[in-house]
Amino acid sequence: FIVTYNKSLAQQAALVEKMRTQITRQKAEFEKMKARIAALHQAGQLEEAGRIALQAKATAQSLQELEGQFTQTDEMYKNMTRQRDV
Repeated sequence: FIVTYNKSLAQQAALVEKMRTQITRQKAEFEKMKARIAALHQAGQLEEAGRIALQAKATAQSLQELEGQFTQTDEMYKNMTRQRDV
């Protein structure tokens, strides 16, 4: 039972780290999009700025969902760790 539990705990830890990496990547992508939108808008390329703004909106929504999933996944990992240490 302990071996199986530790294996599950390790898998959960890996998932937490994978999600953390995805969040960091998406946040960086979103920031790049915001800068690109501003530059395009300033250059008068409003159609392209609008297209990227729609992509940024989708990225922001995806990021929000991922952060919610991360919170749940991280909490599950912490609970598993506490249960193991009891």
